[in-house]
Amino acid sequence: MIDNWWSYRFKIDWSGKIEEVKWWVDIAIFDSVVRDILTQVHDKIRFWKIHRRAHDDDKGHVFTFLTCCEDELYESMDRMIRESAMHHKLEQEGLIIKYSSSEADPREIAEPYWPPEIQDSWSHYVMGASEMLLELVDSIKKRKAHLEPCASIQEIERYYVNLDTNLGQLWCNYGAHAFLHHLNALFRYVPVLVKF
Repeated sequence: MIDNWWSYRFKIDWSGKIEEVKWWVDIAIFDSVVRDILTQVHDKIRFWKIHRRAHDDDKGHVFTFLTCCEDELYESMDRMIRESAMHHKLEQEGLIIKYSSSEADPREIAEPYWPPEIQDSWSHYVMGASEMLLELVDSIKKRKAHLEPCASIQEIERYYVNLDTNLGQLWCNYGAHAFLHHLNALFRYVPVLVKF
């Protein structure tokens, strides 16, 4: 069987003002919906990654989960997402305004202007980064009170706003050394042009 890349997209409610992005919704989806899938079928997925974005354009705020797997598994995961309790809760509250899944656009997998060497190896890197983010979520959660399955949307928001804030603080305080410095060391400290 041939594995294909599949994209599961969650469009999040957003006013368009950068200070009003509900980043916590991404983490709620990641920690519950995506985690549940990975717990059940991780060994059948060749590669996976997440992508978070919020731009004042037609796409707006979108959380995307991408997997490289067989077609049958894609259909099963799509069903699992649609049946997820957290997905239902966020949708009922108007926080997820659209969910869709399809075969991934090649631009979602790697940037088309990258050289082939980077495109071919990117999946390994970004899956490792996504796995590390999930482990960081786990580590932070160990120090927090457990979120009850019957929690209200206000409790869910407080919980994940706090968790997302903690992730942001880790990145702000330690990202330059823990991530960028050590990545730079792999490339023998060759100067890099950083632009966003």
